[in-house]
Amino acid sequence: MISVRFLSGFERITNPDLLQARRSIRAISKAFGRSPWTISCEIRRNTHEPSGNYGPRTAQ
Repeated sequence: MISVRFLSGFERITNPDLLQARRSIRAISKAFGRSPWTISCEIRRNTHEPSGNYGPRTAQ
């Protein structure tokens, strides 16, 4: 079972689209019903350093 502190597969797939649309961390967290801290940690933890791209597939 995946902990509630991590994003679901759907949220991880949707997250890059929202980032690409330049939505803020707070707007993304509100859309998912999550804390801004959770979204921020998820993005920081799963962003590929050289390219700066968030990788939803590697996060899962």
